Amino acid sequence: MASLTIDDLDDAALERLEAMARNHNRSVADEAKSLLVEHLNDVPASKAEREADLDRRVALVLEKIKSGEGVSDLGIALGQPALVGHPVRSPEEQKRVFEAIMALRVPPSSEPFDQKAFTDELWSFVE
Repeated sequence: MASLTIDDLDDAALERLEAMARNHNRSVADEAKSLLVEHLNDVPASKAEREADLDRRVALVLEKIKSGEGVSDLGIALGQPALVGHPVRSPEEQKRVFEAIMALRVPPSSEPFDQKAFTDELWSFVE
């Protein structure tokens, strides 16, 4: 078995870890080990697996929004800790916004896109 030492752990994080350990009747080391194992088992290992997992989660969120069910926490639904706890719209509002965005989409053109012509036209408008 490998050993792990964590230097300079934030005091608030350590207090939370100690409280969690007390609640689960474990030592701080056992609680930390449990949290690591639990988290690592839920995280896809390779970049391709992480991307596929995110694609799957996004598709699921979109289906929930389209159905009117909505999502209560986008961060949890997408597995993105940075988004957890951010306010989200009501399920009805999520569906309304989704439908408005989908109404704006433009179907792909059958003709190839000419980036130079587009840029020239844009610049001639600006000048």
